[in-house]
This record gives sequence, structure tokens and C-alpha cells, in this order.
Amino acid sequence: MFIELQQDFIGSLSQYQALDALVTFIVKDQLKFIKANFDFIKLLLQEILTDPKLLQYFKDLISKETDFINVFNGWKQKFSEIDPKLIPITIIRAIIGPIGAFALQTDFFNYQGDTISDYSLIKKQIIAGLTN
Repeated sequence: MFIELQQDFIGSLSQYQALDALVTFIVKDQLKFIKANFDFIKLLLQEILTDPKLLQYFKDLISKETDFINVFNGWKQKFSEIDPKLIPITIIRAIIGPIGAFALQTDFFNYQGDTISDYSLIKKQIIAGLTN
């Protein structure tokens, strides 16, 4: 299931020609995905922490030359504003950090803020992390 989701998501990324539009899509898409699949994500995280094979799968996913990793390497060529010194794992962290923190805030702590301004702030945080 994860491989299928990953392929669908990666396929969607190539259509964006501007970093701002790409990050806007990622924020909206991933927060929608997290909200719809929060219980599954919690279960997956629990399994990763207890199953060495699953943990290794995810370590390999972010550390080896995979389609997933090649997407992030390609972004540095496609979007000149991305810091060329960033490696894929730091790009992933710059994206997951603000999105994950917001998802925890809304799903665990029941935060109900202004979605438009919250999404705008998350997008700014991601772009700052990719371009500084």
C-alpha cells in the first residue's frame, strides 16, 4: 500500500514548475492524507518502532538511490532557489517537520485555528528550510 501511495504522490509532483506551487500542493495534499489516514499512520509508526524489517525498509527508502530520493535530487536542478548543499534527507526533514508538527497539533491537541493562515505559515516554513 505504501509503495502505491508513494508512486501516486511522486507522480503528482512533476507537474509543478514553480517551488511555491509545489510546496502549496505538498502541504494541502499531505495534511489531507494525514487527516484521512491518521489511525493508519499511528499504527505504521508503532510497527516501525517494533519491527526491525519495517524499520530497515524505511531507512533504505530514504538513504538509497530510489525513485523517492531521486525526486528530491531533481528538485535542486529544477528549482534554483533550493539550497544546492541540501541532501535528500534534509529536504525531507524541511518538509515533514512543519507538516508533522501541525498534524500533531491538530490531531492530538485538537487545535482549531485558521486553516488558511496556518497553511500559509507551514508553506513559508518549508520554503525557508529549503532555500536558506
